[in-house]
Amino acid sequence: MGPTLSLIGGGLVILGSFLPWATVTSAFGSVSKSGTDGDGQITLVLALVIAGIGVVGLMGRPRFWLISLIAGCLAALVAVMDIIDVSRTAGEVESAYLDASVGIGLWVVLAGAVVAVVGAWFLRAGRSSA
Repeated sequence: MGPTLSLIGGGLVILGSFLPWATVTSAFGSVSKSGTDGDGQITLVLALVIAGIGVVGLMGRPRFWLISLIAGCLAALVAVMDIIDVSRTAGEVESAYLDASVGIGLWVVLAGAVVAVVGAWFLRAGRSSA
């Protein structure tokens, strides 16, 4: 179960890294900023590490669970920090003509990071019982 959760979590973090992290909407349309325009590059690298460790775990070698755990925690930390930053900035920018919000990508990264951390914990449990 740990390797599968690691792969799912890593996949979600990869997906979320490419999705919009912030959106500003006005009467003239909306503009989005994807994760790869900024900190999404960091979460993308962390996600590749997580997914790679998940693949190694699927091959029957539940190693490197600590690296996966750390990468998942770092991805979650980046997501939470950016959610706070975007929310704060959105509060400063919002007016009757503008609406700014946290994009779906940040929420997907955060969810994926949580799944990855759980997967890493199960990888650890699998290692200790082996």
